[in-house]
Amino acid sequence: MSELNLRPYQKQCLDDIKKYIDIGVNRQLIVWPTGSGKGSLIAWIPQTLGMKKGEQFLVAVHRNDLVTQTAKRIQRYNKNLIVDVEQGDSRANKYADVIVASIQSISRENRLHRFNPATFRYVFVDEAHVIPGSNQYLKTLQYFGALKDTPEFDATKYVFGCTATPDRPDG
Repeated sequence: MSELNLRPYQKQCLDDIKKYIDIGVNRQLIVWPTGSGKGSLIAWIPQTLGMKKGEQFLVAVHRNDLVTQTAKRIQRYNKNLIVDVEQGDSRANKYADVIVASIQSISRENRLHRFNPATFRYVFVDEAHVIPGSNQYLKTLQYFGALKDTPEFDATKYVFGCTATPDRPDG
């Protein structure tokens, strides 16, 4: 994928992600409207972050149709990475570089505990505005060391959330 395929705001967002990481901001929220190209953004994040051998990246989504679509897009633009799916009857290779998962599947105890949280350096959550009210997201983030104020919390993890609606009506 060349930068010509990215819209200017997508390229700017990737530049901003890198800039903020470079100054120590490892929790970032991306606020974009529906249809603005999150899939392309997610596909570029491994390159932007310069993922290293042995690091893993979890992408958690809430809709089943997004799992396969997102995994295919990430693989298309990161041919050197192993991208796999954790959803329904599909079990991801626990050593894959990138695991795209439905939150409904990965949050189950028997599935969650297949993965080594220490190797997951990056976590991306689609529709991040639902996290505070979702036991599935909270449990998954806690397991991977990405949830503040829990014993598992690891401040060296990078967590990205994306949403079109950052302000929840329930506060």
